[in-house]
Amino acid sequence: MKRYCFETTCVSSTAEKIDAMTEQARPVTLATLRRHCRNLPSWERFNGYATGSKKGLHLKNDWAVHFYRSRYEGAPCYYIDHSRIEHVWTRRD
Repeated sequence: MKRYCFETTCVSSTAEKIDAMTEQARPVTLATLRRHCRNLPSWERFNGYATGSKKGLHLKNDWAVHFYRSRYEGAPCYYIDHSRIEHVWTRRD
């Protein structure tokens, strides 16, 4: 079961919260995000990525995107650094 839900982006958060998150971040793979984050395909389509067998730029092929795990406001999180904008999924138990 995917337990991490999209929460925010750095644009909608504060510099302090995002800095604290990025300072303790560890790189992960896209496969890891796919296992844990809900609605990732919807996020991909919303951000203009091709999904499935469609032609075009796929998230896995975008050299300007990186994937991380960390903590956001004390909660475990995964995030995507997409052109220097952090998109954050958290697990709030």
